[in-house]
Amino acid sequence: MNITDQKLVDQTIDLVKNEKQFTLLVLKNLQEISERKLYLDYNCSSLFSFCVKILKYSEAESALRVGAMELLAQNKPVEKKIVSGELTLSGAAAIQSFFKEETKDDKKIFSPQERAVIIDEMTGMSTRDIKEKLNEKKATPKPKQYTVVLDEEAYQKFMKLSKEFGDASPSTVIKKIYQYIENHKQEKLDKIKRQAEQEKEKAHHQQSDTRYIPAAVARAVITRANGQCEHRSMDTGERCGCKDQLVFDHCWPFALGGRSELENLKLLCSRHNFRAAVKIYGAEKMNSYAKAQ
Repeated sequence: MNITDQKLVDQTIDLVKNEKQFTLLVLKNLQEISERKLYLDYNCSSLFSFCVKILKYSEAESALRVGAMELLAQNKPVEKKIVSGELTLSGAAAIQSFFKEETKDDKKIFSPQERAVIIDEMTGMSTRDIKEKLNEKKATPKPKQYTVVLDEEAYQKFMKLSKEFGDASPSTVIKKIYQYIENHKQEKLDKIKRQAEQEKEKAHHQQSDTRYIPAAVARAVITRANGQCEHRSMDTGERCGCKDQLVFDHCWPFALGGRSELENLKLLCSRHNFRAAVKIYGAEKMNSYAKAQ
């Protein structure tokens, strides 16, 4: 694909904007189909059934779109929020579900102004945060619950761990796994330090212009990075959270004259190390190199 990095990102941003516009059109069409009861012409008892049987959405996808459509139909300002991305389909569906549940269970009636205030408050939040905030607003808040999705292999391993821990509950298993990681994560940093010391011994008589990284420099890089990949997002500046498979990377490549000095070294995970190489040597060369490994 012969396209610059920036052009690729800009093109993707434009496609996402169009995607949101089409999503809004789908919701408006569903609203019209619902008002005309067109789903009955297809022997569907409801709009939800129409979405599943005729439009071929999954049940989860259908529920999100029906919920978002209902919220849009009752609250016009939602339209701009969906197009701008400030409110996702799942977020809109969660808000509509809240309105319906509170009206049904507690006979509460929300005025247009109250609805608008709640929708504005939820704007820009993740679906998870929206659900948590709405739960706090319920007359009878539900205890917080979280769902973890496992494939078959992960499920079997999880159940095996549960039995090894004495038929422990999922929460107990997760806590024990977390404690195990906490107890052993220092070993990863110690391993890097040991490798640096070993390299120092091997390269004791080598010249300073080799790839060898002095142990003191290696320790300084690790300390500065706090044992974490130093790559930062071009968008938010947020640090990569990876602490596994870390390598020392030359900011100015060694092959191009870069020195193994603190100012020219950074700690990267394997993925961002590969990405850094792509920026210097190109994707074609690095991908061919990776395939050869």
